[in-house]
Amino acid sequence: MRRRLESDRPLRRFFEQETTEIPEYFVERIRKDLGEFWDWLPDGAISHDPNAYLGQQIKSVLPKDFECRCGLILKMVLGSSLAGSCIKS
Repeated sequence: MRRRLESDRPLRRFFEQETTEIPEYFVERIRKDLGEFWDWLPDGAISHDPNAYLGQQIKSVLPKDFECRCGLILKMVLGSSLAGSCIKS
């Protein structure tokens, strides 16, 4: 792994938390381990949104139209998963 970290820049960026994009090395390893079950994974199954729970909690206490009025602010401050559907990226 140490040699791979020295030579595989995407892997190193992932380990150094410069990106949340899962390196191809890990994707292929997961694909190999899952075998035929890989095709059953839904889109985004191997990625993680660290703010997903926070976003749901915030949405549950805000008025319905709050996101449309303030969605851009939420998006800038807390991440894209919190912006309402009326705010296009």
